[in-house]
Amino acid sequence: MINRQEVSKLLAHLTPRNNDDIKAIQKYVCISTLAFLGLRLSELIALKWEHIYLDSGRWEITHTIVNGQYARSVKADGSERNNPLPSELWKVLKAWKIVHNKHVGKKIEWIFPSFGYHDVAVTAKVVRDWLLLALVDIGLAEVEIRKSLSGDNKAYLKIKWCKFKKAVTKTFRHFNVTCLLNHQQ
Repeated sequence: MINRQEVSKLLAHLTPRNNDDIKAIQKYVCISTLAFLGLRLSELIALKWEHIYLDSGRWEITHTIVNGQYARSVKADGSERNNPLPSELWKVLKAWKIVHNKHVGKKIEWIFPSFGYHDVAVTAKVVRDWLLLALVDIGLAEVEIRKSLSGDNKAYLKIKWCKFKKAVTKTFRHFNVTCLLNHQQ
């Protein structure tokens, strides 16, 4: 499981150095949301602004995107939830909404829109790649770039080694629950 020091190091590494770098800002907010809320990737990419209540500081999960399909469904019974936002993430999301509205417009409902087509959500593969490359940069993983076997000149990241094996996003679910349990003690 990822620990507090590693999460701190990861978020420090992803902190945007330039307030105009919308891609760096979105990566930081996206990975911060993943870490603070312990979401599944299908839940993260399905987040819309209607699921985040910035006035009251709450968030809910009711939808997922699986195989490109947005649906009112969650993976397991009990996964649908409505909880308070952690205060630091609440601040980050408030700031992100201002930047988001300025760069992609108020009508775009996805919290994390695709860079190329703002009317669709970023994909799970893109978020996973952002995370993997950041983990490489801070010494928690090693990857290699492989060409697609389909011959379409696309490439993908293959994990050579990772502290979290192949569960690079699932580690945040464990981290999140551990933090909640420790907070209750």
